[in-house]
Amino acid sequence: MKIGRSKIVTAFFVLLAMVIMIAYNAAIEIVRHEPFVYSSPRQKLLVAELTGDPETTLESAGILFHNLARQLKLSPSYITSRYPDRWQWQADAGKEELILYHRVVPETAMDLANVTRDNSTNIYFKRSEEERIASIIHVGRYEEIPHSQRKLQQFILDNGYLIDGYYEETRIIAEFNESDPDNYETVLRYQVTRD
Repeated sequence: MKIGRSKIVTAFFVLLAMVIMIAYNAAIEIVRHEPFVYSSPRQKLLVAELTGDPETTLESAGILFHNLARQLKLSPSYITSRYPDRWQWQADAGKEELILYHRVVPETAMDLANVTRDNSTNIYFKRSEEERIASIIHVGRYEEIPHSQRKLQQFILDNGYLIDGYYEETRIIAEFNESDPDNYETVLRYQVTRD
């Protein structure tokens, strides 16, 4: 059986394209776990202020945002925990603190007047400013977050930035969609400015 020259050339280029795609994906996977700085554009946010232990309030915020998304007819989205008064991850169970949970919403998101709410929770829309953000993806258990946080802090210092604002976390892969804590992915962010 004779294979035509054009089939061999086609097979070669298909194989070459596959090798390039695999190498590119491997490089992206390595780079995506490294810290970086980017400019965050102005965005409309839906914010809920909750006070309490972060582990307890995160579950409450998840339920609240799920209900708000249904009432406001929003598509599903990640929620972010912003800690305006601290820069360090803390595993102090039961610690009371103010946490600003938020998610990006479209400009067309409507008034909150008809939204059912608990009197103890302050819910509002806010427009974020353009900000410079340092970020890293932490892979693994929550109690190991300080290791990734120190790596991000060192990156900030080494690249001539200063932490100037909030610290926040977004759980991308967590207990709600992954059973193995070693596979959790949490995005850690600091608001930064040039030194």
